[in-house]
Amino acid sequence: MLGRIAILAFLAAALACAQSELPEARFLRVGYTFREAGIPPAQIRQITAQIEKTSFDAPDSWEQELRIRRVALGQADILVVRGTTLLCGATGNCQAWVFLRSRQQWKNLIQGDAPLASGLGFEEQVTSGLKNLVLVTNAGGQKDRYTRYRFDGQFYHAGDCFDVESLDSPTGEPKVTRVKCER
Repeated sequence: MLGRIAILAFLAAALACAQSELPEARFLRVGYTFREAGIPPAQIRQITAQIEKTSFDAPDSWEQELRIRRVALGQADILVVRGTTLLCGATGNCQAWVFLRSRQQWKNLIQGDAPLASGLGFEEQVTSGLKNLVLVTNAGGQKDRYTRYRFDGQFYHAGDCFDVESLDSPTGEPKVTRVKCER
């Protein structure tokens, strides 16, 4: 009996710890075209050339497919780019990119294929000069995957991942489980 109580206490503490670790980020609405955001044509070509290499498909028009949001993170000029139709899946997740402007050049900060996300934001926590990035992916049903990316000075890398299940529980609290990050 005492053993079961100890196990339940451990599980409750682990769940509370996991919930407190769940990233809290300011999520962005990414809804502007390049032109609406005032990005010059030469920079649009520079950005879309990098996106072409990391997207899973190629639309007829990058400017029609992509939506952006410019973000100032301290001294950093950041551009968040997201697919809208062709670069999206059935659950509402779309490919997303984060670019940093340095010396008139835009650099993609996520190595490899662009991740899929239904939401994107930044935490207040800073790692190697940039705020941590948080992507939320709709995993189907009532489950979302939260992935915290940390900047290493060159790229963002997935660091912490959590599955969050919205449950019809009396407390209304979601079930949060720390999971291994895929990538």
